[in-house]
Amino acid sequence: MADVAIFAQLTLEALDPVWQRSFVARAAAGAVVSFTGVVRDHDDGRAVANLRYEAHPGAARALDVVAGQLAAAHDVLAMAVAHRVGELVGGEGALSGTGSAAHGAPAVA
Repeated sequence: MADVAIFAQLTLEALDPVWQRSFVARAAAGAVVSFTGVVRDHDDGRAVANLRYEAHPGAARALDVVAGQLAAAHDVLAMAVAHRVGELVGGEGALSGTGSAAHGAPAVA
């Protein structure tokens, strides 16, 4: 599919799934699917107060490339994905992705 709109970033800021949804909105889209991974308060039976995510300097480019490959493989019209880095506490979004497609199956894929 030509001209797939892709937005991918690593950020220190809070994720904005509402902005992602507006980025992927297209008149041709019959489906918009979003996912947000959230820091939970436990892991493997132990309490979790916070997490710290770090990333290689080239990770932002890799995220962009992978998002583009996924979008092309699944006939996605637009995709936005962001991953937080830095310290996050319980309840904060760590990863957010939104995609639009003409039909539900490719958007979910």
